[in-house]
Amino acid sequence: MDTYRAEAVLLTGVYGSGKSSVATEIAYLLEQRGEPYALLDLDYLSWAGNGTDDRAAEFGLMLQNLAAVAANYRRAGIRLFVLAYFVRDLAEVRRIQEALELPLRVVRLVVQLPDIERRLASDVTSGRRDDLLEAASSIAAAEGTGVEDAAIGNDRPIGVVARDVMTFLGWLWAAGGGACFHAFCPGVSGRSTSNSLPSGSAMTTQLSSPWPTLTRRAPSASSRATSAA
Repeated sequence: MDTYRAEAVLLTGVYGSGKSSVATEIAYLLEQRGEPYALLDLDYLSWAGNGTDDRAAEFGLMLQNLAAVAANYRRAGIRLFVLAYFVRDLAEVRRIQEALELPLRVVRLVVQLPDIERRLASDVTSGRRDDLLEAASSIAAAEGTGVEDAAIGNDRPIGVVARDVMTFLGWLWAAGGGACFHAFCPGVSGRSTSNSLPSGSAMTTQLSSPWPTLTRRAPSASSRATSAA
């Protein structure tokens, strides 16, 4: 694994898709490997009440807090950032990357609504009931799709899913650089992203998930920063 470049992953998906749980497991695995990492559940960076229901203002507050927190972590030598947040569109992805000032890849966790209902059934708070209604609405409207570099099914043990995500990112490699991946899911049209890959390298990896087939290919001439502009 690259030993000097900082980078980030954003786990996205509708409410109840398991973003926070998978992010926590990834953080645990990174800690066991002695990697300098930070775990940020971005909802907590805008969890405040001012008497309004303005998502744009809430998102803006989160970005301001993220920029400050990420800068502090970078100064402390943190190299791998694990973020959890439901992004609606590519514009939100770009703004998060700008706040981070780091290369960012997006993994969308895919879960069917009946599975989400079962997960949230044990949490009977009013907030969770609202989350379930919002998840159903987001799934019906295909909200938050097409923003990802990979879509991975999260209907299996958390440890398996976390390792699938880390395999996609190249974070389980003992040595070597980044990679260029493109992921395909049934009915999913995602983005492609590229980092450095040794010239002539190519690999296709079928993960244990039934969802993605991940293809590493020679990188394009443009960088993520250019493609996001």
